Amino acid sequence: MIYADYDYYKSEDGFAGTKLTETEFKANRKNAQAFVDRVTFHRIELWGLTEAEIPDYIRDAVCSLCEKMRALEEMGGAGGLKTSEAVGKQSVHYQFAAGTTRESILMDTAMHYLHSTPFAYRGF
Repeated sequence: MIYADYDYYKSEDGFAGTKLTETEFKANRKNAQAFVDRVTFHRIELWGLTEAEIPDYIRDAVCSLCEKMRALEEMGGAGGLKTSEAVGKQSVHYQFAAGTTRESILMDTAMHYLHSTPFAYRGF
């Protein structure tokens, strides 16, 4: 099942995304959906929701995660701030803010849309 497609990503009535091409979006969608499944405890599947029943905030979380994952890839997967770069024999260095990891960046991105929803509730 697809939680968010490229049409939703680009649509003014949807996410209204502009940062990704269709190829970039599709390349990250599977991992973004897997991340949403993990942080929502697979409730989309467990509750038997159809594609039509998926709330927009789930779709928005997937779209935002696709953008964030692409941005992290562009930084060599490091996801931090560029601290130095050498041209000869190319050497680039990134640094996360103190206590920040790729995982925490993706979690913050997802929870921006999912906080205070039944999907993010740890109980049940």
